[in-house]
Amino acid sequence: MGECGMRVVVIGTSGSGKTTFASRLSKQLDVPHVELDLVNWQPGWYSLSESEPDRFIALVDAATAGDRWTVSGGYSKVRRMLWSKATHLVWLDLPKRVVMRQVIWRSLGRAVLPRDVFPGCREDVWRLFTREHPIRWAWTTHDSRRPRYEEMLNEPEFAHLKVLRCLSREAANAAFVQLARDACK
Repeated sequence: MGECGMRVVVIGTSGSGKTTFASRLSKQLDVPHVELDLVNWQPGWYSLSESEPDRFIALVDAATAGDRWTVSGGYSKVRRMLWSKATHLVWLDLPKRVVMRQVIWRSLGRAVLPRDVFPGCREDVWRLFTREHPIRWAWTTHDSRRPRYEEMLNEPEFAHLKVLRCLSREAANAAFVQLARDACK
């Protein structure tokens, strides 16, 4: 029998495929999916986690109060809380070249298509050059996150987590299959 109270956090740098993985898994398992970027980014690219951190934390806490869910994202303000609640952690630790290709194509597509990325938040060509844009963020944080995540995952507080570290797309696909198979139906 599988794990009935499966709570899965999917982490990785911008462009690694966190949201796609977690959303797909939530559909497969028929559980809620919490996309942290969708909670954070308010109209006009207002960052709730930076401007109203207590509200951001409360919203994420409420969204993950249930016994079964998936979360995509790695916001530091809610990381410890989510990892403590989770049963599984999927780390999409893909090579930098793969991540950069994905985040660049995604960002260019978003800049060209006239639609919201999040409600009231549109990508445009000029935003591509900002300091916090996902392309720059992925480039500058890809290598530095690895030792931080490794260190945190070695803390006794997170020993309960079943960690699936995926160093390739093939490993991510295998992790998906494993989680879907192990889940309580």
